[in-house]
Amino acid sequence: MSQSMKFIAETDQSGNVIWLWRLLPGNQKPRPVQDLDPIEIELKSSVIAGASLDAVLTWLTKERSKTSAVG
Repeated sequence: MSQSMKFIAETDQSGNVIWLWRLLPGNQKPRPVQDLDPIEIELKSSVIAGASLDAVLTWLTKERSKTSAVG
């Protein structure tokens, strides 16, 4: 059985995604997601825990807009 990549959504008390962690197959510790650009395709084919895909994509859009406003 092949292992798939897992994402773990960290949420606030209201259930809004505030950060996203990535757990690669074979690793024991998740790492914070750092590169937001190629992640959308990975999300759609991975297991997501802690929030829905829609909630994670909403967070991703907000994070991208923060990054583009700064840089």
